[in-house]
Formats: sequence, structure tokens, C-alpha cells
Amino acid sequence: MRKLSRDDKKLKESQRSSYNQRHRAREQNSLDSGALVWITDLDRQGTIVQEVAPRSYSVQTFNGIIRRNRRQLNVLPGSSGELEESDQLPDLPETTPEESGSEPIETTNSTITR
Repeated sequence: MRKLSRDDKKLKESQRSSYNQRHRAREQNSLDSGALVWITDLDRQGTIVQEVAPRSYSVQTFNGIIRRNRRQLNVLPGSSGELEESDQLPDLPETTPEESGSEPIETTNSTITR
């Protein structure tokens, strides 16, 4: 009887592993209260209020509080939605062909500047 139970558990674990590998199933991180998220089915953002059940969250939106599965929620990169100072691109001065010292090259179809 014990051998049958042990073999059954081994078979079920093998099936679970094969299914998860075949369907690329993976664990998702839990979300903290106050985290800004993008709600994929509504195409709008919201704020996590609380975790209601495993993989289920209450989300505050402009229209009220809704409940969504973790799969439908994507964490937004920053709370303000702006780039951080280190992520911003540097300001580059605009240059014209005259300033860069290159001359236009004539071709049959158009002018190319090197």
C-alpha cells in the first residue's frame, strides 16, 4: 500500500513538472500594498489595496475598487511614472552640416551629407 502511494506521488510530481515545463508556467512575485500596476484588461493603471486571496488583489482605480488576478497586473517601473535622473538621456546640442564641417555629396537621386 505504501509503495502504491509513493509511486502515485512520484507519477503526479512528474506530470506536474512536465506540464509546467511544456506550458512555461512559473511563480509570480506577490505585490505590495500601494504598488502602482497596469491593469491589462482595462488598459489603465491602479494602486494595489490588498491581497484578497492567493494570486488575487484589490486594486484602486479612478472608477473604484476592482478585484483582479495577478496575471492581469503588471508592476509599473516608478511610483511617479517619470524617468529617474540617472535614466534620463543627456541633452545633446543640435548641429547642422555647416557646423560639423562636412559637405553634401551629390547623387543621382538625393543629397547625402557625410
